[in-house]
Amino acid sequence: MKFKAKNKILIAGHRGNPSVFPENTAASFQSAVACGVDMIETDMHLTKDNVLIIMHDDDVSRTTDGTGLIREKTYSEIKKLNAGTKEQPAQVPTLREFLEYCAEIPNLLLNLEFKVYLDDEGQQRVQYTVNETVKMCKELGLEDRIMFNSFDAFVLEYVYRTYGKKISFARLLSLFHYEECNDRPFGVS
Repeated sequence: MKFKAKNKILIAGHRGNPSVFPENTAASFQSAVACGVDMIETDMHLTKDNVLIIMHDDDVSRTTDGTGLIREKTYSEIKKLNAGTKEQPAQVPTLREFLEYCAEIPNLLLNLEFKVYLDDEGQQRVQYTVNETVKMCKELGLEDRIMFNSFDAFVLEYVYRTYGKKISFARLLSLFHYEECNDRPFGVS
């Protein structure tokens, strides 16, 4: 499976378009798409009650009006937070909401970063996060438009061993291929 990119150089909206709207909000993603990005990069966390949400940090303090770790909060608690501004409030999106929006935009590529780490949250929560993410991506027909990444080697190894050879996902970041690279891993000469 090749990563289906229409351009050799991809323009990615990192957390959407945070120079105009608060990062990782629906408005930020919509703005990035309106600007014509090829890809949106975003981050996923898992709430205490196993709802996948979109947020960069593991603590809600920097990007919302709340405090505390995501993994210690229920989705109901997260949903009450304002991830926007006082003038334009915004809810923290769920992964499903984000993926459903992106599925409606032809050719939009996605770079999803797993922010659930083995040392912080344990093997069961990592596996649940990966499995649920893959399930949603398949349901919405996004398999050839997704790239997964993580700073946790266990997460990437789990994705690769469980799904890497069974489904047609683009590639893990460390195994990312461009058609123009003659099937060599990205960054390898």
